[in-house]
Amino acid sequence: MTNKFQWKKKLLKQLLSAVLLGTLLSGCSIQQGPVGVGNSITGEVYPNADQYKTGAFTYQADTISEIEVYWRSGEVEVVESNCASLNVCESGEELDTLSVMRSMQDSDVLKIQFCASGVKINVRPEEKHLRLEIPPGIKLSIHATATNIKTTELNQERVQISVFSGNTELGAVNASSVDLSSSAGTITADAITAPEIRVNTSSGSVQLKRVISDTVDAGSTAGCFDLEILSANAVAVHTQSGFTTLTLPADGIQLFFDTQ
Repeated sequence: MTNKFQWKKKLLKQLLSAVLLGTLLSGCSIQQGPVGVGNSITGEVYPNADQYKTGAFTYQADTISEIEVYWRSGEVEVVESNCASLNVCESGEELDTLSVMRSMQDSDVLKIQFCASGVKINVRPEEKHLRLEIPPGIKLSIHATATNIKTTELNQERVQISVFSGNTELGAVNASSVDLSSSAGTITADAITAPEIRVNTSSGSVQLKRVISDTVDAGSTAGCFDLEILSANAVAVHTQSGFTTLTLPADGIQLFFDTQ
């Protein structure tokens, strides 16, 4: 069944499996592609910079319960592993001291930074591909600018990924909560199972397949949504303009659709 959404703040009880299609301004599509911000990048200013170590490293999985990543350009590849010792490295082999990644373990929290604090560096995006091995069952947060995020499988306590202009490409995600956001990039996932799912985009595209959740909250300014909901108690979609496609289960959910 196909409908044009023209109401605001209505609660809908969906009884039959359907695809709800809303065209409010113009269509858009899911696209993938490389990102970069040029060769000149100013690194983020972060506290306790003198306590960070430089370059690739190995850490023990049982000493970490949370990982925070702050990345400016290139790519972050997350690889889940059950190994006791895990590795973190980046692609650039001839980066100068200021340009290489930084890391610090603060109690059971591992923090990873793009480069030295507050410096202006010259690097190419292909030199800053971070490969991050992580154990299952932790809190993972990634905060990135012009960066592609990629992973094939995540089984974590919490997943938070915020990207400005890069693409987030996820495989199967299983977590207690999932929070995904983007300004102008795309967000895709093959499957997500989490009691609480939040996804937001300003002008990008979001495609989430095989979603199983208690509550799903999706917000957009001028972006596009394609959500396949297998099971949920409630789904809320907030948009101002864009294109929305919802595939809903046959056994009924509460759907809240808010548009301007």
